[in-house]
Amino acid sequence: MKLQIFFQVVAPLLQQKPVDEEKLQFYKKGFLKVLKEIEEGFLKDRPYLSGNSISVADIFCACEVEQPLLIGFDALANAPVAKAWLEKVRKELEPHYSEIHGVTKKMQDAIQKGKL
Repeated sequence: MKLQIFFQVVAPLLQQKPVDEEKLQFYKKGFLKVLKEIEEGFLKDRPYLSGNSISVADIFCACEVEQPLLIGFDALANAPVAKAWLEKVRKELEPHYSEIHGVTKKMQDAIQKGKL
């Protein structure tokens, strides 16, 4: 996650302050554009970003794709190819994937409940 996005969107949520909706929509739109490029480019004719087997590219990208969930933005809702890819990555990396993303999940729950 870019530091700029963190300080402009996530940090206010963590402090239970209002988020600049214009900036939030700008970042969401940009994220969806990149996600579409991943689906139509890298994942067009292969199961993983760099070929037929998982690579470090998939691991890094999976982390980036998970981060918008922190603020309740499910970018994969309308991205079936990316959603299926992320599920493959998760399954291949379990139980480590869930363990590593546990902290993010706790933050997501706290933000959504307004208790951080």
